Amino acid sequence: MDKQKVAKAILKLAKELVSKTVKKASIKTAERMTVNGVKVWISTGGNIRAEVSESHIELLLDALKVKGKLRNIKKLDIYDAKMRGQNIEFVSADATTADRKILDFTATIIQSGSKSKVRIDSLELESENELSDGALAFVEEFGEAAEDILSDMDYGMCDVDDFDKSGFTPGAYDLKLDGEEYLGFKDSDDAETEAIRQVREDLENASELFNQRWLMGFIDESNAESFFRGVYDDLNNGYVDDIKNEDSRSGYGSRFDDELVDRGIVEEEDIIWTEDDPYIPDDEDEAELLIGTVKENWDSSDHIDEFVEQMTQDQIDEGQGGYNYYESIFGADNALKIIKEYDLIDLDSAADNAISTDGVAHFLSSYDGIEIEGNDGSVWYRKN
Repeated sequence: MDKQKVAKAILKLAKELVSKTVKKASIKTAERMTVNGVKVWISTGGNIRAEVSESHIELLLDALKVKGKLRNIKKLDIYDAKMRGQNIEFVSADATTADRKILDFTATIIQSGSKSKVRIDSLELESENELSDGALAFVEEFGEAAEDILSDMDYGMCDVDDFDKSGFTPGAYDLKLDGEEYLGFKDSDDAETEAIRQVREDLENASELFNQRWLMGFIDESNAESFFRGVYDDLNNGYVDDIKNEDSRSGYGSRFDDELVDRGIVEEEDIIWTEDDPYIPDDEDEAELLIGTVKENWDSSDHIDEFVEQMTQDQIDEGQGGYNYYESIFGADNALKIIKEYDLIDLDSAADNAISTDGVAHFLSSYDGIEIEGNDGSVWYRKN
């Protein structure tokens, strides 16, 4: 076949059928040329065949998605396309969706100047596999991203057993794929919110699951101080009752007097007569008899509250709102029981730290601790 003759023949046909303004046809092979950006050739029957461009394919896909009410077209096959004037007619073509629905169709790309639009002439839909209600709901919720999300999990649309919104956090979903269960979220912020909620709940109801020494680093010092202050006030009042009945080691009325002096709450001359006391009698014999004896108006009970308050504050000041002193006296196990029993852990701080240390997937994916991220920003975690 003479290439020049073929080129002239196509150019002539193109001028008649495509555009009157065509100046030349570029030759790629003897049978296939480019006319006005569209690759064309002459078939054995004398018809001009067309090879459509990427922009034409995109127009066709959009039209099929709208016409077929399907968003997950995975493959488009064009078997035959003809030039009809300026228009391109698809006379043998089909498309396949991710859930294996087959669309047999004919269509025409209608050229109007520089603009193109698609007319679907016929469309038949066949399904190899019926989709579950869960799959349909999944597509409805995630649209065009649904297929890619499942592909990232190595599944297809037909593998969706069930799909529904989850209960606790907005944007959370339960997805069941061929028996495997996943927890999903529209974005990582929602996932982190759910992870924090779950960790906080575990800390509240099953704190033994966590490292106990780590847990003690998140004592709520404000609440702990309020609690331990009451505990220590009671203990210290009982202590005062005991030592008030013990003999003084310093010649005062009781051991409580000793400790009042030791703590600087009172001076020695407040309790007993001394030779420097301004109120001691002038009579030397009488004064000698009084020196070293407890004054008649001395009453240690007037200082109990101050003594107890000072003792309690010292115990609180040992750290963590008073927890450290309690642990040093009663042991770590008993102290831990008190912390749990009276909810003295700052659960929010502990949960935040757990998530930042171990990651969201560690707590949401009970199966493998792995996060699967969809190209739409959604995140998924396998549960079984």
